[in-house]
Amino acid sequence: MTPRVSILLATWNRARFLPDALDSALSQTMPDFEIIVSDNASTDDTEALVREYAARDSRVRYFRNDENVGLTRNFNLAYARSSPDAEFWVCLPSDDRWAPTYLEKTVGVMDREPDVTLVHTDSYRTDAEGAILNCWSDLWTALPPAGRHQALRELIRGCYICYPTALARRAAVERIHPRPPGELWDNRYTATMDWSLYLQLFGRGAQAYYLDEPLAYFRKHPDALTMPANLVPRLREEIRLLTEGFAPVCPPALERARRQAVQERAANLGFNLLHSGSADEAGAALETARRSGGRRLDVMVAGAISALPVSPKVRSGLWRLTYSTSTAMRGLRAAAPRAQARTG
Repeated sequence: MTPRVSILLATWNRARFLPDALDSALSQTMPDFEIIVSDNASTDDTEALVREYAARDSRVRYFRNDENVGLTRNFNLAYARSSPDAEFWVCLPSDDRWAPTYLEKTVGVMDREPDVTLVHTDSYRTDAEGAILNCWSDLWTALPPAGRHQALRELIRGCYICYPTALARRAAVERIHPRPPGELWDNRYTATMDWSLYLQLFGRGAQAYYLDEPLAYFRKHPDALTMPANLVPRLREEIRLLTEGFAPVCPPALERARRQAVQERAANLGFNLLHSGSADEAGAALETARRSGGRRLDVMVAGAISALPVSPKVRSGLWRLTYSTSTAMRGLRAAAPRAQARTG
């Protein structure tokens, strides 16, 4: 019997977190699903752990890669190994988990809204031990309204869709965004594989639905791709995605928004590189920022510092001094009206 939902669980050395993910999936109040565990050649106890689950519940299907093929290819393998006639698919990263009603509520939306391609929900953010820190929606100033939407402008600014909350209609995704066999996600992207797919779908007119209820738990831990240590490579990839992957399908009315998003990321990349002493690399990023949007004083100043004929260490020191002085001045300007109000 074909399951309604394929749960794609791509994993690598996550035996510590896997029981939480698997238990949350198997505890769903909507039980018509399969769990495709694609193990990227883990060297910990992942295989033994998942085989125990599979022995107890036939909905768990375990596959092991001969070698580590990378995150995006592993999710593509999970998709290729899933039932092709399942109506929906959803990714459950092996360090995250769901509330028991996640599938019931998201599939319920799909059943009521046959023209919707993607349903996504809010999520709790937790620490490594699972304690709640805040909500995913707390991180975003621009979110789509609850219900149906095509909030592409907001999506260009940043990926407001929390990965483990996004349930997709399989046939609609394949129709709207045809891909080579076995490659649902673009293998050029790792840190932004989810954002890349959403931009392609929305750029081609897909309808989405936002359920503003936290139904997942997104774990923050030292090995996560979203941690600050991964900021520079992530910014590089986001710039490539916005300039190479998304540009061909960006609606003309949103081209300015796309260029502004490129400028913001290129500027942040340049600032971070200059701050860390990689002044020559910073110059290229800052030039991209300059070409991508309107004139920004901070970009112009950073670009001038990066081009000075002095050592990278000196350029880095000058930028740090400039940045700290600018930050202090902004603080003083913000404090002045409050001080006047107190003495007025």
